[in-house]
Amino acid sequence: MKRLGMWNRLAIVAAVLTLAIAPLWVISDQNRANFEAREAGLRLCRKLNAGTGKDDFEAWMERDQGCFDEFTRPLPKLGWDFYLDALMWTAVICAVTYILIWLTISTAKWVWRGRQASKP
Repeated sequence: MKRLGMWNRLAIVAAVLTLAIAPLWVISDQNRANFEAREAGLRLCRKLNAGTGKDDFEAWMERDQGCFDEFTRPLPKLGWDFYLDALMWTAVICAVTYILIWLTISTAKWVWRGRQASKP
């Protein structure tokens, strides 16, 4: 049985670390993006409402409450389905990266062997 070389072991460790960290980072980033979009929507809604009907304070408060209700309802939770999708795509990216690195190194070795063989 052939033993794994140092570079393959390093690739396995890097893939495991990436699979452990990347999906969580994606979920965190998506939560941040959702929050920032909601916050921007609330600010814009309030800005638009501030320019209309300032004389009627009760109507303005009612429109502001509408903005608040629209943009502060709970965000959908990113559950296991989203996590598993992120995990799958991370695994695909790791595999493609490994294959590209392997092909690059194999090509470089092939070219190097050809240069060594052609020397007198």
